[in-house]
Amino acid sequence: MDDENPEARRARRLAEARAQRGTPERQAQVDAMLQAKAAGDTAATPQATRPARVRSAPGTRAPRTPRQAPDPSTRQPGHALPVWIQMRTVALAHLEACARAGELTSPDAVWQLVKDSRTEELGNPRYQLPKLLGYVETKSLADTGLLASALIVVPDRGNEPNAEFFRLAHKRGLIADDDAPPATDAGWTMSEAQREFWQSQVDGMFERFGRSS
Repeated sequence: MDDENPEARRARRLAEARAQRGTPERQAQVDAMLQAKAAGDTAATPQATRPARVRSAPGTRAPRTPRQAPDPSTRQPGHALPVWIQMRTVALAHLEACARAGELTSPDAVWQLVKDSRTEELGNPRYQLPKLLGYVETKSLADTGLLASALIVVPDRGNEPNAEFFRLAHKRGLIADDDAPPATDAGWTMSEAQREFWQSQVDGMFERFGRSS
C-alpha cells in the first residue's frame, strides 16, 4: 500500500467513505464527533452573565461638596397673601389716622405697628417694607387715587420721603421717566418736580381724611 499512487489512494478512501455512509458505525462516529465539538465549544466560550454591581469600599467614596447655607441676613420668610393683606390693613389704618391728625410718620413706626400685629417672624424691614408698601399703594390708589405712603418720611433726610416712594410712583405711571430716581440711593436728592408731586399727595391725604373726621 506504501507504493500506492496518490490518486489511487484518494479514490480508495473516497470509495470507503461512500461505503460507510449511512451505516450505524458511521452514524456513531458522526455523533461522537458532534458531542466532542459541543463539549469543546462550551469549555471555550463562557456563558454571558450580568456584570456584578461594583460597590465602593467603605471610606473610599468621594465626599460630597457641602451645600453652602444662605446668608441669614438676606433670607426672608415667605408670607401667604392673607398675611400680606392683614399687614396692609394695619399699615393703611395707621396712615389714614396720621392723615386725619395732619401728621407724618416714619418707616420705623409703620413697621413696628405691623410687626406688633403679627406673632410670626416678618423678616428684615429693609426687604419686606418696600414689598408691603407696594400692596399699600395698590389699595390706596384704588380707593382714593392717592399714594398713602407719601406720609412716610425719613428723619435722617430732613423728614422727607426716600427714593422708594418715587420709584413706586413711577412704576404706577404717576411721574415721568425724567422724574424717576436712579436705581441706587447714593447721592440722590429730591428734585423740585419730585417735591411738588410729593406735596400734592400729602395735601390730598390731609384733605380727604381731614374732612371725614
